[in-house]
Amino acid sequence: MTCALLSGASGYLGGICADWLKRRGWSVLTAGRSAGSDCPFDFDRPYPVPAAPAGQPKIDLFVHFAAANEVICREDPLRAYRINVLGTQAALEFCRNNGIGTFIYVSTRHVFGAAGGTVTEEDVPDPIGHYGLSHLLAEKAVQAVPGLRGRVLRPGNIYGMPVDVDRCDRWSLVPLGFCREAVTTGRIRLNTPGTQPINFVSGASVAHLIEGFEALPPVMHAVGPTTLSVREFAGLVRDVMRDRFGRTITVEAPPVPDTAGPYPLLFASRYGTVEIDGPLEDYVASMCSVLCSASSDAGDSPAI
Repeated sequence: MTCALLSGASGYLGGICADWLKRRGWSVLTAGRSAGSDCPFDFDRPYPVPAAPAGQPKIDLFVHFAAANEVICREDPLRAYRINVLGTQAALEFCRNNGIGTFIYVSTRHVFGAAGGTVTEEDVPDPIGHYGLSHLLAEKAVQAVPGLRGRVLRPGNIYGMPVDVDRCDRWSLVPLGFCREAVTTGRIRLNTPGTQPINFVSGASVAHLIEGFEALPPVMHAVGPTTLSVREFAGLVRDVMRDRFGRTITVEAPPVPDTAGPYPLLFASRYGTVEIDGPLEDYVASMCSVLCSASSDAGDSPAI
């Protein structure tokens, strides 16, 4: 039985992947500062590096999801670098101390900053802002450890049902936030014309790649087969709410300029796409159904 130690398993993507691996027969241990963690590990204050959990099976790989989000990186840069860079370095030292041969760092497409056009693993990252830069520095740390099979996995925009919707804290993500906004307000409001394309990849697809960790290249982009503009995804949510739930949703956005500039980023992979879940439309329907049920149970009356 393969044993994985996951940091950030209480988060959105980490939770999806932990659940997936458990259902596939893996032994999954967690590293974090919550009381229920198998290995107490505070990535916000990562030193001294903790010892391996006693009485547990030998760990085959460490999957590092724990990271400072965009808000922390913007509002508290020093803390962001402590979590994303020093925390990752501590996790790497934990692997070295305990003979763990493989380390997977789950990074972000934001390491490419304002790059224009299509970017793949062959392109050189050029981040702007603390979020992308701190992740890139962590990537460099992973790749610099001799004798460790370090792997970097950069997902596109994640979608998928949270393991616990009530505890989900990633509503700033487009695939989650647009569904909730539609259900609770009856509209989706875009701050920009929404012409920028985003690639959608399911959390299950990321988990599938981690499951096949022995075949992962040193750096890989986890991308799905569907790329839509932000505006198009908002329209998809609107159409699903109308066709499957009989509810009218309005999409509010600034008009598309007559001369649109170049796309800031089209995220792609030289290794192709991966799709474990069904069509993106099915996810939207499932997410909206759960949110509608929760809203109904709470006695809310969204303006939809």
